[in-house]
Amino acid sequence: PAPTNFHVELHMIEHTHDDVGWIKTIPDYYTSEVRNIITTATEGLAQNRTRRFTYVEVAFFQLWWREQNATWREEVKRQVQDGQLEFTNAGWCMSDEATSHFVDQVDQMTIGHLWLQAQFGRLTVVPSIGWHIDPFGHTTGTPFLFAKMGFNAFQFGRSPENSNNLLQPAPDGNQFVWRPLSSVTDNTMQDIFTYYHEGYYGGPPGSCGKDCTDKDMQAYAAAKHAELSTRASTCPVTLEMVGKDFAVPNYPSVDRAIAYFESHPELNVTAVYSTPSAFYERMHACNTSWEVFAPPDNDFFPYWTGFFTSQPIFKRMVRVASGLFHVARVQHALNATLSALSPASVTQAKQLNVLWQAVGVTQHHDGVTGTSPPFTYVDYRMRLNYGSDLAAQVLTDILGGFVPCLERPTCANNNNTHTTAQSHCIEGGPALCAAATGTDIRLKVVNPLGWQRDNEVVEIRLPLPSSSPAMLATVKDDAGQAVATQVRVVSVPSATGGAPSCYLALAFPASVAPLGISGYTVSLQPAPAPPPPPPPPSGEIVLESDTTRLNFDAAGRLVGVTDKVGGLSMSVNVSLRYYTPGVQSAKAKSSIDGTYDFHTADGLCRSFPGDTPTALFTVTRGAVFDEVTRVVDADSGVSLATRLYHNRSDGAFVMLVTVGPVDVRDNLGKDVILQWNTSIASAGTFYTDGSGMELMQRKLGDGTFHQEIDPTKPGDNYYPTTVLAALGSPSQRLVWLSDRSEGCGSMRDGSIEKMVFRRLLKGDGKGMNVPLNNTDTMVSRHTFLFGAPESTTSAMRQAVWRDYHPLLTAALPGSSAAAPTADTSAKATVNAADPLSALPRNVLLQTLQVLVNDWDSVGAPYDIPNHTNVPVPAADPTVLPDGTVLLRFHHVYASGEGTTSDTAPGVVDLAALFPGRQLGTVTPLSLSAAQELSRMNRMAWKTGTVNASGEAKGAGESGPQPSCQLVAGSTTTTLTITPMDICTLAITFKS
Repeated sequence: PAPTNFHVELHMIEHTHDDVGWIKTIPDYYTSEVRNIITTATEGLAQNRTRRFTYVEVAFFQLWWREQNATWREEVKRQVQDGQLEFTNAGWCMSDEATSHFVDQVDQMTIGHLWLQAQFGRLTVVPSIGWHIDPFGHTTGTPFLFAKMGFNAFQFGRSPENSNNLLQPAPDGNQFVWRPLSSVTDNTMQDIFTYYHEGYYGGPPGSCGKDCTDKDMQAYAAAKHAELSTRASTCPVTLEMVGKDFAVPNYPSVDRAIAYFESHPELNVTAVYSTPSAFYERMHACNTSWEVFAPPDNDFFPYWTGFFTSQPIFKRMVRVASGLFHVARVQHALNATLSALSPASVTQAKQLNVLWQAVGVTQHHDGVTGTSPPFTYVDYRMRLNYGSDLAAQVLTDILGGFVPCLERPTCANNNNTHTTAQSHCIEGGPALCAAATGTDIRLKVVNPLGWQRDNEVVEIRLPLPSSSPAMLATVKDDAGQAVATQVRVVSVPSATGGAPSCYLALAFPASVAPLGISGYTVSLQPAPAPPPPPPPPSGEIVLESDTTRLNFDAAGRLVGVTDKVGGLSMSVNVSLRYYTPGVQSAKAKSSIDGTYDFHTADGLCRSFPGDTPTALFTVTRGAVFDEVTRVVDADSGVSLATRLYHNRSDGAFVMLVTVGPVDVRDNLGKDVILQWNTSIASAGTFYTDGSGMELMQRKLGDGTFHQEIDPTKPGDNYYPTTVLAALGSPSQRLVWLSDRSEGCGSMRDGSIEKMVFRRLLKGDGKGMNVPLNNTDTMVSRHTFLFGAPESTTSAMRQAVWRDYHPLLTAALPGSSAAAPTADTSAKATVNAADPLSALPRNVLLQTLQVLVNDWDSVGAPYDIPNHTNVPVPAADPTVLPDGTVLLRFHHVYASGEGTTSDTAPGVVDLAALFPGRQLGTVTPLSLSAAQELSRMNRMAWKTGTVNASGEAKGAGESGPQPSCQLVAGSTTTTLTITPMDICTLAITFKS
């Protein structure tokens, strides 16, 4: 054929995508596939130094590294130093975005980056490309995080249906500069070049491999020229993805393709082995101008929508484990930094690293998403439980023998990692203080936040000290003053079919200093025989606090909410309902409802059979809270408890949703929703968060790129809520916080709903084709705020973090009426003589952690069977040294939220965080701590127009606001942080 008039530069990227758990467990994948993949990759690189290979998932690579002898490790180090083996993305896994919180995404990327640097050197491995080729949709939070990590580009492989090339009709709609957040005014800090490369499977060229003919190669060359024709004169550079899930390197095929184009110059194609960083360096060198994809409407949802809720009990397990890791590392850091880094502190840090890894692997896009078969979740749960037990032991040591009370479901089939039958799990409610036996109990309440927490309700379960059907409790603070107390006996079903267990549910308000610890004592005694329960009240029921009034009708259904402070009211109809799943038809495979996706049979939500005006309900009034509990459907175990606390200053109220086992005797699965229909004039819009960061406006029937979506199909109009959703008008706002990630939609004006549970009898054929036939019993917690937009969004971000990092309670084992000793006193702050100063209300202490470069989990119950472990040498001397304190601060507000002071820059006095210690060095770092900010030199991409739906956020009259600015004075070192930003520091102390 006649040669084209320009030359194509083709970058061939050999890679593999290795799911950290999916249709096999991590050990099964490693032994059956991954070990061979990495071995083949590195051996091939040693044989031919022109070859390149890209690897991503460090959780797998570190297993392989443990097996290699010193000689081969040195060869692999050479490959890394020479750029043959590149670590791209390089987190512990390739995380999900819809259901994974940004805190956990940052943590799992950090452990991946630091582990690699400990083996290869701090300057040798500095990942520079975001690589999310498989997650099911993309939030605005992720590109922002990647930019803050110093990444130069972001590549992903999935986009909402019908969105191809809608970013820009011509010429390069799938390549653009993503400007993620509207709150960030310094766009150089967040702009990131992005390539939506549809699909990530390939072989050079196309799929013919070694059987390619001259005709095939000529057609392939022509296709590449056609692909690049619109930028032939500016940047005729493209890539070929050579890899797939668990792909063994295909070096011979790439070798042949490169040689073929070398011997056929008339085709005007030069093919080279490449890596993502090399490809994007070449793209940047073109100096082409790219469209900017800016707020609003600038994420990539919806793709699939069912996984937003799938496996909700596991989603909660991940959230709880993340919170436990946070409080444990904070307490460890406070203790380790108030004295020299002792051998005991080093051991504790190594123990905490195990939970760090466990939470890291669960962020995988087939982990927290709920899209793996049952036996994989057995493995994931084992990792979380083992790591949590080690973290609890660290806390017990630090707290002088007080044992943390843990929230953990009980599951049958917990040790069977091969069955395809769904495990049967029971959520029992609040954290269980298993060590607190007897009638005189000493507690410590730990605050993991840098904010003062006053009169915040602690809710725990205690072992029932007797067979008494009722108990009385007295709780006193460490000054001996009695506090309000509410107690009742609760029954939790057995996961294995045995007799239910009875516990004492205790609630009391606690006050704890920033990052501090307060002590409380509990005295229990049997109560007189309770009188028979009163009949349900007739007529309207009212729950009321100083800030909020909730009105219920005579059937116990919530019908009205009033913000007493702001003088605003709304009428509501709140119900638990369900959708009937869609099934596969001959013409519409996409209509299947399953683990990944959500499709209804007819778009209609239905009431449960038991949800009638005569449904049973009870009204509880106590010293801490009042509650209306309504049995919605006994056959499906569905109930709704609406709880109003007496002294909650933000006016929030809580709904506790119990579901399961869901009745499927009609041979139909059920997608269970909690639905609010309100009088708010929402104009068809609602809001959901992006990975826990900014709220995105959504509109029924209108996609991200304003492509038309059928407004009668709930599954096509659902979006992920990691923590937050909201419904509003110019004068009113309803905010909805959840204790786990869920799917959310608004199917009519004034309505908002979240899917809370799924029991499905058929798979959806999307890879993991095991039905979500869960027989679980779930108890989920939902917090609501209602009022004027300014006051509600001001309280919203505070409530998010107080829910995300609740007060942790720890109990002294056994029962003792004797006076406490120095070791068992219920009184404690880490440094009681010099309490820590509170952070500004708009600044979160996201991370406080002492780093120790030892991530060895050898001997864990989930370790690789028959694993040959070669001792890993000491960490490379260039890395952050053991004892480095890693700090992160996050400005919790987005622009337009709360008051002017809420969105003002936050200023932190670092010295006040560590009373009694003198700061040594304070070094600003990239978000994943992989490099010093002084060394970070991100590519600045030339930009053109802003997409039609976007706004050119940026300088303005006064220019961009600087963030993460350090100012060192004679006695203070201050850090300034602007809305939504995250600042990362490494600090040391003077002796």
